[in-house]
Amino acid sequence: MVVPIILYIDQRTDWRMLLILPLAVQAEIDATWLARCQIRGLSSQLIAEPSATVLPNKSVSLALNRVQTDTKPGKYAFDLLLQSPLGDRRKTVQGTAIIASTVTIWQVPPVTPPAVPPDATPPWLTDAVNSAIATHNANPSAHPGLITGGGGGIAPATIPSRQFSITQSDLATDGSFAIALEVGEGLSVWDDAGFYVEPSIEVIGFNTIEVELIDFTPLLGTWHIAIVTRFGSPRYEQLFTQSSIVSSSIMITHGLNKYPSRVDILSEAGQVIEADSIQYISANAIAVNLASVTPITGEWKAIIV
Repeated sequence: MVVPIILYIDQRTDWRMLLILPLAVQAEIDATWLARCQIRGLSSQLIAEPSATVLPNKSVSLALNRVQTDTKPGKYAFDLLLQSPLGDRRKTVQGTAIIASTVTIWQVPPVTPPAVPPDATPPWLTDAVNSAIATHNANPSAHPGLITGGGGGIAPATIPSRQFSITQSDLATDGSFAIALEVGEGLSVWDDAGFYVEPSIEVIGFNTIEVELIDFTPLLGTWHIAIVTRFGSPRYEQLFTQSSIVSSSIMITHGLNKYPSRVDILSEAGQVIEADSIQYISANAIAVNLASVTPITGEWKAIIV
């Protein structure tokens, strides 16, 4: 029996769904069965592969993380296969997966900044930006990734990769700092111990973002910010197996001579796996902890940008 259904998936979100299988199917399976689900386009292009698990109550749990759902909105085909311990396979569910973007527009009254002299600081820049400019001007070598220009704000440097350090004193009272990024640039944040953290980011003006670190304040020691141009940026890829993992972690020597702006771990099935932690060891090496998914099977891949 194949059940037709429609999946609704919000773009760029963590998505989960519990499928209740028909009673006739439940009567034949148990938690020892395996499940596999794929979402594909009209040309059979793989769009996403949700993790699929048969639960003790004989339902199936499907899940995608926000990286996997960061794809073009549209209608796609999907199905769910079940496999018995003896290797017998059957299709139990099929239908349409609709990946939808947010359609509601939160209307904000437009704000037109007043005209300012070419060398003055635009008034829409936050106190955090002005603080960062002052810090940079006082000691440029300490913040080589920040340069002043184009209206007095923080402008991206012209080199492919920019890195600078911040401390608690560089943050505004709300625990944030602001910086300008060009199209195609990415940003990553690393704490004093070298661990990768994920702050909240908000667009606050023309090519300017606010990085919110209030959940991590007060900052201990010196934190590091890495900004790279992802278009044409150098990248490093490494295949690894369980034998490469020591104490639940794998050491990756990428040779990029920087704090990475992005680290992706892909399973043998091509699923993006969220690491338990990512630690900066040196400008050319990181340690990725995979305790929650070890031991791994097959050959996995690490991609460093």
